[in-house]
Formats: sequence, structure tokens, C-alpha cells
Amino acid sequence: MKQALLACVVLLVGTASCLPVLQGNNVNTNPWPKKMWSAKDLPTPDTAVIPTAYPLFLQCDPIWGLDFMGGNSTPFDTVCHQGCAMSAVAMALSGKGYHLNSYYPIYSGTFNAWLRYNGGYTCIDNDCDNLVLTSPERLGPPGAIKFMSEVAPPSAATMRSYVDASNPAMIVHVRNQTHFVLVTGYDTVDTSLFYVNDPGFPVNTYHYSDIHNILLYSIEDQKKH
Repeated sequence: MKQALLACVVLLVGTASCLPVLQGNNVNTNPWPKKMWSAKDLPTPDTAVIPTAYPLFLQCDPIWGLDFMGGNSTPFDTVCHQGCAMSAVAMALSGKGYHLNSYYPIYSGTFNAWLRYNGGYTCIDNDCDNLVLTSPERLGPPGAIKFMSEVAPPSAATMRSYVDASNPAMIVHVRNQTHFVLVTGYDTVDTSLFYVNDPGFPVNTYHYSDIHNILLYSIEDQKKH
């Protein structure tokens, strides 16, 4: 099994930012979208199957968007610039009822701070914002959280079965391998359409053909314990 390390793109194809839509603003001077959005702004039709209610965390939220990740360079090392994969993992963990130190809620900001000070990032080719994919395993009881693999997309039918089971969590690589989002559901009419929580863009769907590869995490639901 390949042990992957990433910021917002797989390192086999190089490192790139996962900037959200900034409506013409330069990230160095104005890193915030002119209008933030929430899940309420992205309604889903009756044909959507979304078994687990995952929270939506925006990587450019002003509360944490300028927080440094593994490095200390503005704006390259900030959550707003490189925090898509980290935010997607944070949404998966929070949606399954996990906390930091069994108490503090998991958001992009708190999860990033925990990663920064607990060896959750590593430096590769002068980029220190690469997420150590096994690091979330330390946040649960033994075996409760497990990074399974980084794989090419399985069939759409297999992905739908993962959604139905609410496990494993699927963090998928989209937008020409520059961005990661969390899969939350699928459509019963257009069976190639998957619903997502996107930390960087005001959209909530991608088609199967948009997905390049998938990070799979087995995450036990702590809300059921």
C-alpha cells in the first residue's frame, strides 16, 4: 500500500495550491471571498441520498483562513491556500462525532492546530504543508480511525455502496488534481452524480468523471457509542 503525503494534490504530480474562488481578488491582499456560503446556500433535490450529516468547513473562513499549516510563509502556507484536504478530513471526523483530546470540537482551525503541533504535517521539496495521512488515527480509540489507501476511483456503484454504509469516508481529488472534497451522497436519477462538501468552492456536486483518485478512511461512528 502506498503511503501518500499531500497538501492539496498528490505529490506524484507535484504540489499546487487549492485556492477557492476569490472573484478576482489577489490572495496576498484579500484572501476572503466577497461572500461566504453555507450548506443552506447549496440545496439538494429530493433525488439526493445523503445518509450522514457532515458539517461544511470552508478553508477560507476568516476564523482560521490565515492560520499557518506546516510552514510559516504567507500566503502559501495558510489554510485558505492549501487547506482543502485537511478541511475535508476534519469534516469527516467531525461528522462521525470525534473531538480533539476527547473534548474540543473539530473544525478546520482546531484540526489544523492539532496537526501543526503534533507532527501531522511533513516537508517535501520545500513544501511543509503535506498532510501525514495516518495522523488522524491518533484521535480515536485503537482501530476506530484508519487510513485505508489512496486509490483510483472504484466503480460508481461501489462508491454509492460506501455512501450507503457511511463508511469508508471518501475524500476525492477533483478539479484537475488541484483540490480535495468530501463525498457525502449520490443522486438516484443521475447515478454518476455525487454530492460533496467542498471547502473551497460554492458547489455541492461533482460527476464521477471529475474524480481522479480517492483517499479512503475507515471511521467508526462515535455518535452511535
